[in-house]
Amino acid sequence: MTPRVALIGANGHGRWHRRRIAELQEAGTVELAALVDVRPIEPGPDTAPHFTDHHEMLRETAPDVVIICTPPHTHRPIATDALRAGADVLLEKPPVLSSPSTAR
Repeated sequence: MTPRVALIGANGHGRWHRRRIAELQEAGTVELAALVDVRPIEPGPDTAPHFTDHHEMLRETAPDVVIICTPPHTHRPIATDALRAGADVLLEKPPVLSSPSTAR
C-alpha cells in the first residue's frame, strides 16, 4: 500500500514539502492526498485536491500521514485532530509554544 500524504500549510515553507512529496510520488513511494492552506494555494507540481479547512480534508480524504507546516500556535490543535483521525503526523518545529505546565 502506498501511504497517502496530506500537507497542511501548503504555501511558504510548505512549498519545500510539496517539492519533496512530488519527488516521492514520482518514485511511487507516496501519494499526495490533499493540500490545505487558509490562503489560495500557490501553483506547484501537484494536482491533489485543495482545502482551506483541515477538518474537511481529514473527513474527505482520510490520509495516512499529515505534514503540518503552519504557524507554531496552530500545531497542537491540528496535530491532535490529525492523530484523532488516525493519521501519523510529521510536525514542523517547534511542536508547541509552551508546555501545559507553563501555559496560563
